[in-house]
Amino acid sequence: MAVRLVSMIDQIRQSLSMNTATAALFVDFSSAFNQLWFNGLWLKLTKLNCPLYLMQWLRHYLEERKAYIFIEEISSVTFNLSKGVPQ
Repeated sequence: MAVRLVSMIDQIRQSLSMNTATAALFVDFSSAFNQLWFNGLWLKLTKLNCPLYLMQWLRHYLEERKAYIFIEEISSVTFNLSKGVPQ
């Protein structure tokens, strides 16, 4: 990510030095990954006729994941994750 950011800044500098227009679009995909709703994903994949073996593999990978919050030596109870994917 850092290398790509440096490259983009360099491209912007080059455009500015040549007095040409520069446009950029930044998208934060991490929020999208954090909000992925499993039931909605299964429904969409079913409607797209995704092969069953792929859906089963993905379901096994995503379901029954657990997490906890750890702040300053204190841990929360473990809870189930019902949305989001590992990044």
